[in-house]
Parts: sequence; C-alpha cells; structure tokens
Amino acid sequence: MELGVTASAIYGTLGFGRTLFEERLAAGLIPQPLPRPAKGPGERLRLWPKSEIEILVRATFAGYTDDQIRELVERLMERRKEKAAELQQLVAA
Repeated sequence: MELGVTASAIYGTLGFGRTLFEERLAAGLIPQPLPRPAKGPGERLRLWPKSEIEILVRATFAGYTDDQIRELVERLMERRKEKAAELQQLVAA
C-alpha cells in the first residue's frame, strides 16, 4: 500500500508556501489530491500518492519548465485513472 502525503509535507519538500502551492495546484503543476472522505463535519483531509510527489520533486529539481511539469502531471493523473480502472476490474471479478 502506498503512503499518502499531506499538503503541508509537500510545502516543505518543494520549498513552497501554502499560497504558491495552491496556485500551482490550480494551474495543473501539482497533481490533484486523492479523493478522500471527510474526517469530520466540514473537514477534508487532502492526500497525494508519495510516488507522484517524488516524481514531481525530481522533475522540479531537474529544471523542468512549467509546461514540462504540467505535461508530467497530466501523465501522472492518467496513470492514476488507469490504476483505478484495473482495481475496479479486479474487485468486479
């Protein structure tokens, strides 16, 4: 099972503050969080797959441009959908 990473852990890893993190998330430069149920009324825990964040960190420190990172994020999100579909097939079998 893959570990989830919280937004605050990602801020430190990428060296971003919350505002820049949220701007980059909205611009497609950070993958969307995993859909998770609320922990309580009005509360939502956002988690990202650790492997996706590690890939993003390597790309960032390798000097990828925003366009390259956006394309990478799109591929990561597509891979996530493919894995979910595979899991659904296994559960249905």
